[in-house]
Amino acid sequence: MTTDAASSVPPLVVDHVTKVFTARGRNGRQVTAVDDVSFPIRPGAAIALVGASGSGKSTIANMITG
Repeated sequence: MTTDAASSVPPLVVDHVTKVFTARGRNGRQVTAVDDVSFPIRPGAAIALVGASGSGKSTIANMITG
C-alpha cells in the first residue's frame, strides 16, 4: 500500500468495547471477558495483542473481525 493510499483509509478505532458472556454450568452467571478496551489501528499497521492467558485477546480479535 502506498503512503497516499494508506492516508486515505481511516483508522480502525476500537472504542470502549466490553464483552459479557453467560457462563454455562455456573447457574447462568455473567462473566466479563473484556472490559472497556480502547485503541486505534492505523491503516497498514502491524499489531499484536499481548497478554496473559485468559485476558481476552482472542475475544477482542473475534469482536474486531466478526
